[in-house]
Amino acid sequence: MAAAGCGSVARSLQGLRRACAGEGRTPETDNRKQVMITAMIAIFALGYLCIALEHRLKIDKAATALVMCGVLWTLFALRGGDGGLGDALAGHLGSTCEILVFLIGAMAIVGLIDACGGFAVVTRRIAVRGKRRLLWLLALVAFFMSAVLDNMTTAIVMVTLLRALVPDRDERWLCASVIVIAANSGGAWSPIGDVTTIMLWMRGNISSLPLMESLFVPCAVSTVVPVALAARTIGRGEVSHARTAAATLPPGVGQRMSRAILVAGTAGLLFVPVFKELTGLPPYMGMILVLGALWLLTEILYDRRDDLEEESQNRVAKVIRAGFVRVVLSY
Repeated sequence: MAAAGCGSVARSLQGLRRACAGEGRTPETDNRKQVMITAMIAIFALGYLCIALEHRLKIDKAATALVMCGVLWTLFALRGGDGGLGDALAGHLGSTCEILVFLIGAMAIVGLIDACGGFAVVTRRIAVRGKRRLLWLLALVAFFMSAVLDNMTTAIVMVTLLRALVPDRDERWLCASVIVIAANSGGAWSPIGDVTTIMLWMRGNISSLPLMESLFVPCAVSTVVPVALAARTIGRGEVSHARTAAATLPPGVGQRMSRAILVAGTAGLLFVPVFKELTGLPPYMGMILVLGALWLLTEILYDRRDDLEEESQNRVAKVIRAGFVRVVLSY
């Protein structure tokens, strides 16, 4: 939401500059509009500064971006707008809603996988005792997982796993740092791995295959080098009292259902770029199709379980509500 709001604000400044070049210009109107442009740029810079200092000011960046967007569009309408301002604003809102629909769908799919214990299928297989081998394995899993999911979700899942795998606090911090680096690097070479690449991809600024071909090697290098340095720091030996992460499945969810949701959700997310290339439709349409298919699948699976209470069923409607709040507050 913050990124989308700031993008709309930036486009409004560009529109105001174009308005200054319109017909009926006079020195007085030009000076007035130039002062307004300067004031809007100052407000824009101040708003971005507040977003950057979010944790210090203790003000959520989404709130700052929304206020900044509203103030700047209001100034634009009062001083620099024209007859087509409503259509322009509707166009900006439409492009922002496309991104929100895509992100809500993606977060709903990721949340459904997590609610059904799908990530436990991956984490249960990590039972390495060697420190260096564990470090490399965590980085490898985070690198490729973030390319399919998003880097934030991947970092949260993998760092949560560390509590069961690495009891020593200093070693856990080192492993967590490596996971964050690997997750961000892995999300950068995929069109659906990071909110920034998602926005660029949906606007047509980048294409899937050229992006992956050009960025995979640099992203891999940006992961391998920090991991190699961290491996030298952590030293040899085995993790003290290492143990496999205890992953408890939710009530009513068996191994087969958990694995099925993981495979279906991952395949669906990978299908979205393919859908865009085959049909030429916007990516959010592919995300809607995948979410609808998963929704239908889970409805059929839960309708066959008469022994489960409604509260313990992880239906998509429940997951979407949580995903919507997360997208609005985070982006």
